[in-house]
Amino acid sequence: MPKNSHAETESAPSHPTSKPKLRRGLLLIFVPGLILSSFFVLKQYVHTPVNGQKNCNQQNGLAIKQLRGGEVELTVEVADSHPDQVKGLSGRSCLGDGAGMLFVYGDASTERCFWMKDMNFAIDMIWLDKDKQIVTIRSDVSPDSYPKSFCPDKPAQYVLEVNSRFAKQSGWLVGTKFEF
Repeated sequence: MPKNSHAETESAPSHPTSKPKLRRGLLLIFVPGLILSSFFVLKQYVHTPVNGQKNCNQQNGLAIKQLRGGEVELTVEVADSHPDQVKGLSGRSCLGDGAGMLFVYGDASTERCFWMKDMNFAIDMIWLDKDKQIVTIRSDVSPDSYPKSFCPDKPAQYVLEVNSRFAKQSGWLVGTKFEF
């Protein structure tokens, strides 16, 4: 019998619309699932902070300000009340990229000493005088340094805390002027 005989080509009749409906149903399930899973995967990468940890969000209730030091801009939380200054960055797991905390005092003093109590990551501490110029930088201060205190070399009215090595990467030196 030849290969293309009628007997070999006969098969059970199929419903002409069953395959397109099945494909459409699978697409309706698969595509939204793919989009939803992609969202969660991308969200993890988009919101992963500098230190690779989560929960670097700003503290509730603190004012947010844009600050410029030399050619570098960053977003800072402003700690201008005593309770906010005492808490500072303590207890946080990290600090976001391009972020910092600015401590604002009513006058300049050499008594603006800081320590690393309850800190979980290293930071740079930068003291600014009343004219908003850097007077002292302490780089890569580790949480292991607690209970040691770090004080400015000259009177300071503002203290800026940023991620470790950020001051050096930004080209900040004693004398760098800030605007805020």
